[in-house]
Amino acid sequence: MQKQRYLCKSFGKQFVFRQVVDNQTIYEDYIFGKQTLKQLSAKYKISVRTVHRRLSSVGSTLVISSSKDVVVLIDTTYWGRNFGVVLMKDFRTKKVIWRKFIFCKETLSDYQEGADWLLENGFKIVGIDEYFKATFL
Repeated sequence: MQKQRYLCKSFGKQFVFRQVVDNQTIYEDYIFGKQTLKQLSAKYKISVRTVHRRLSSVGSTLVISSSKDVVVLIDTTYWGRNFGVVLMKDFRTKKVIWRKFIFCKETLSDYQEGADWLLENGFKIVGIDEYFKATFL
């Protein structure tokens, strides 16, 4: 399959037009479209490593819940050995209230970062799931 080539009249250079997709679009396909990194790589014709890099540049926080009194559930999901996402979810509403992409194993400082962010943004932590309770109390 041949690709359309273009010629720049000013510089006399040839190039192939590539559609640029913004990081937010990739993130929304990943989270809400429930697509894997490999699927996103094929869809946007970029490497899996580039998908990693694009997702990590979106940022580490996302608030979906408007309720400020929360019972926090914390979990980390991995895709491969060195890529995952730490989620904090409100137990009552089942909505994600904070997330962070990680490129190694999760640490207590990741959980503390999430808890600190929630407190700084006006959330009142009513409870934390039993496994992590000792970490924050």
